[in-house]
Amino acid sequence: MSLRAYLASMDASDPEQTLELLEPDFRFFISVPGREHSGSSRTDFAAYIAGRNPVDRRHRVLRHSRDGDVETVYGVVTEAGKYSGSFQSSAVVAPSGRLARYQSFFTTSFELVDWDGGQGADSRPGPEPETAPFLGAWFAILDSDEPDRILDLISDDFSLSILFSTGDGGATDFAGGREALVGYLKQRERGTRTHHRLSATTLGRDEVFLGEVRRSGVPEASFVAAGRIDGEGRLQRLLIGRSSEIRFS
Repeated sequence: MSLRAYLASMDASDPEQTLELLEPDFRFFISVPGREHSGSSRTDFAAYIAGRNPVDRRHRVLRHSRDGDVETVYGVVTEAGKYSGSFQSSAVVAPSGRLARYQSFFTTSFELVDWDGGQGADSRPGPEPETAPFLGAWFAILDSDEPDRILDLISDDFSLSILFSTGDGGATDFAGGREALVGYLKQRERGTRTHHRLSATTLGRDEVFLGEVRRSGVPEASFVAAGRIDGEGRLQRLLIGRSSEIRFS
């Protein structure tokens, strides 16, 4: 889901990387209490990012949907782990997988959906368990029309191992650094498979993502991914195991 990838990127330590997820003529409207922000280009949005308060902010999606090229999410925002308000956002997704238009409303005074994130004394709902936002964004980009954009999300010392079971007791391993990832991307089929989260969690800088691969909507295999995010918000280590012999859904 492109909108989830956008939110995860905005929550990262380097939100400027979000510009890679937007069309050049991206149009946006963002309404927060007492202020409105709008623009009609990536340049305008870069200025918006530069003006945001540098706080530990997270968008936690509670509901999401897609109808054609329009995606919608509803959720809560936390700052430093404490509830600060709720939001509802919609986006038009271009054929490239990038956002073409974006509209968002944030409020501190109303919740459309109750959030059972805990009962803090000075917060309303407390923080929910993390759900691997970086890896969620990673797989959303991988499933888009331009999967090579994940190369912008890796660190200089990136290393990976992607192990594919062949179903006959054998396996194929793509292991190494940036060049190994480039080789993996070159041999992939495009536009046929999608990755779907079944469960996920985050512990410190590490994310774990259990999912299902579907071909044209039909389950094909299960996979588990573990990633480590460095201090600059880029992927430093990635380990993926995939098998068609077991299902979790």
